[in-house]
Amino acid sequence: MHLTEQVNIQDSHLCESRELRLTGENMNINNTNLLYSTPEIVSGSELSESDMLAMATYRFPNKKHITLKHWMIIEIIGTEQQLKSIKDAKKNPTIVYYHSIDSTHPENSTQNNHSYSDYQISCNDSLFETEETVYLLMGKGFRKTASASLVSLLK
Repeated sequence: MHLTEQVNIQDSHLCESRELRLTGENMNINNTNLLYSTPEIVSGSELSESDMLAMATYRFPNKKHITLKHWMIIEIIGTEQQLKSIKDAKKNPTIVYYHSIDSTHPENSTQNNHSYSDYQISCNDSLFETEETVYLLMGKGFRKTASASLVSLLK
């Protein structure tokens, strides 16, 4: 079976917030889920890149803007204590992992071909805001969950 056949074709609201905690029944989350489980497909913006950039610049004039075309929202599952430390910092337990960025803008240049964001502060209209950066989520992307311990290895 090809990977594309395993993908769950279901559009979801991109910025939908979900409370994900480790409990007795899911305490032994398999960290290979991030790599091998079927992703949920979510829709980013269908606006033009220039329109998205104008909207981001208007809403967040003092933040760096990065256009993403290959991205995955990772919702973090953790114990109450792990999630509390993220929420105490006024952030949400969600990050964006991206395989590449649009290098047509000099401010988007990077030395890596993949990276991840800091924890989410807000997400509206396909603009994923972190403390220092706003990510413009273009086209279709994926949503998956991962344990807090696995995400800490990424960071």
